[in-house]
Amino acid sequence: MLRGQHDTAADVEKRYDLREMERKLCAVGMQPEHISHANIFLFPIAAAKRLAERIIPPQSGSDLTLGRGRSTAC
Repeated sequence: MLRGQHDTAADVEKRYDLREMERKLCAVGMQPEHISHANIFLFPIAAAKRLAERIIPPQSGSDLTLGRGRSTAC
């Protein structure tokens, strides 16, 4: 539901739930100190943004594409 143009631009293939992330970390020998749903408070905002993007598509593909065309020193 939250997949959007930003996910495509950033090559996000999957979102993990808490238990799955903990299993994956443990499988590679990492022991998380703390896991929480801290970002759950952002869900209503993210969901509203994604729904709005379906009605009014954003001008750029992602916030990763902001600033294209500007020259940089690097």
